[in-house]
Amino acid sequence: MANAPAASQALTVLQLLARHTEPVPASAIARDLGLPRSSVYHLLTVLCDHLVDATRHNAHLAVLHGRDVLYVIEERAPGRPPLVTDVGVRR
Repeated sequence: MANAPAASQALTVLQLLARHTEPVPASAIARDLGLPRSSVYHLLTVLCDHLVDATRHNAHLAVLHGRDVLYVIEERAPGRPPLVTDVGVRR
């Protein structure tokens, strides 16, 4: 394997997400891939940032909290309108 473990982990996270049609909690990603949960959050943040740049659409990272969805990170694309789903909003 090349000397780029973070790149490999990011690709592994994307592959895991691609196998699911429903949202996958970060804790499940961490468990399934054997990664620390904090690392998964860092990887998801980087992926959101880069996907926003590539697609020019807003991106959100949300976690399930009981029956609510809690928005944790929002990355707004330049020139895109803000959404109701600000960080800290529960829906």
